[in-house]
Amino acid sequence: MKKTRRIVIDLEMNPVSKGLKTVRANLSREIIEIGASMIDEQDKIVDEFHCLVKPDFNTSIVPFITNLTGITYYDVVSEVSLEKALNKLERWIGYNCETFIYSWSSADLQQMTKECEYKGIHMPPNMSQWIDFQSEYYRVMELDSTCRQLSLHKAAEQFGIIMDEQKSHSALYDAKITAELLIPILNGDYREQREYLRKTTAVELEDHSFTLGDACGNVLKQFLHQMQMSEEPVIVH
Repeated sequence: MKKTRRIVIDLEMNPVSKGLKTVRANLSREIIEIGASMIDEQDKIVDEFHCLVKPDFNTSIVPFITNLTGITYYDVVSEVSLEKALNKLERWIGYNCETFIYSWSSADLQQMTKECEYKGIHMPPNMSQWIDFQSEYYRVMELDSTCRQLSLHKAAEQFGIIMDEQKSHSALYDAKITAELLIPILNGDYREQREYLRKTTAVELEDHSFTLGDACGNVLKQFLHQMQMSEEPVIVH
């Protein structure tokens, strides 16, 4: 019987150059950073993966993305293509286990699928089982439907995971935080926290000063950040 391995992936993207209208009609962004954490059968983080990726359709990293991620074009100009980055990721994941890929929201899978299709890249076979952990977290924690777009930051706070704002939007750091949030879901420790959140939310909702924004996290701020990055509609990540 094959062992089970869980891989948590996070991506950072850069817009395709506005001058390339034909490309932008099909692909608005490109992956410039891949971060991943590996969780073993004992629900422990046992390894990490990080790779910067050189974009094909922009000769700069836009200022907003540099401010958000700290990545400049100087950082990626000599890095590998997406195809080679995925080859490295495929080898790092390995083939001797049944592998499940997790990411916070479906945005990363959609980006990778779309970009690979446009660039003629084959998705690694050991990355075929992809799980939207944001939706899974929503289901397991039995959150109200108004919190459907709960941010990673807010979800981490619910479990006492304090995020370093200076490191957030680093693909490797966000993958690690997501992995730390996934572990209590895998081992069942989430149940106690779920009951605690039920009680505290019920009390807070009785307080008229408690708003929907408090319950669901800073979704609007994230959405506005994403809108600055791309002219096309995006999924909150």
